[in-house]
Amino acid sequence: MLQIPRSSPNLFDYLDFRAFLRERYAEIHGENRAFSYRYIGGKVGLDSGSVSRVLNKDRKINSETAEKFAKVFGLANREKDFFETLVFYCQSKSNTEKNHYFEKILKLRGVKIKTLEEYQFKFYKHWYNLAIWTLLHYYPFDGDAKNLARMLTPSITPVQAKESLDLLKAIGLVAEREGKVFVTEKHISSGDAIQATFVNNLHLEMAKLSLQFLELFKTSERDYSGLTLTLSPNSFQKIREKLKQYRQELMDIAGQDNEPNGVYRMNLQLFPLTRPFQRVLP
Repeated sequence: MLQIPRSSPNLFDYLDFRAFLRERYAEIHGENRAFSYRYIGGKVGLDSGSVSRVLNKDRKINSETAEKFAKVFGLANREKDFFETLVFYCQSKSNTEKNHYFEKILKLRGVKIKTLEEYQFKFYKHWYNLAIWTLLHYYPFDGDAKNLARMLTPSITPVQAKESLDLLKAIGLVAEREGKVFVTEKHISSGDAIQATFVNNLHLEMAKLSLQFLELFKTSERDYSGLTLTLSPNSFQKIREKLKQYRQELMDIAGQDNEPNGVYRMNLQLFPLTRPFQRVLP
């Protein structure tokens, strides 16, 4: 029986179980060539090709197989629980499931030091975090959380406003000096480093608000419009590129505005209403 050395990659630093397995495999295989895909497959009930596909994100595994992977890679107790939770998190289909398992991941990490992922998760979880950060670009905050809460539409509680400010400070998006809060980062982007689940939480929050505001605001205070189009994959990509350029143009307009008096949200969405079909050429 192979002796599995203690893990040097810290499992609790990972959000993708496949990435951990690849690095852990390279570590063990480097010390003992007998630890191969074939050996792993024999322990978990898969052939070597299937093991390779699991590590390269081409194959999913069930809870029973996840438990076997944990055992063959030398994981036990809290590490085993954490690994199996990572599997569920990575393979979840719905945003609700991913949120559930991510919150379990935070609990299992069990550390006082906050990770970047935890801050990102909390920032994108509630629409008002982004709204307050954007508001502070021009709003002279006097330290009164109650006044800040009332500035938002819909209003939030003073406790929520205070928690949001504390989060923005912890992330480094705002700072406080001599009783005054100021923005330290003018722009943020939900790039590749941000988990899609986190950004989806924000999209869901903003979509819910847009339904409320359709009736709450007069037509002179908001603008709702839409198009229904027939598109090929090529045209779809062209429109996505146009939307990207348009977002930058809007950012430029806002950046050149020296007298802002409100925070606005624009949702740009493009999604299919039908399944794709293959044309039959005559």
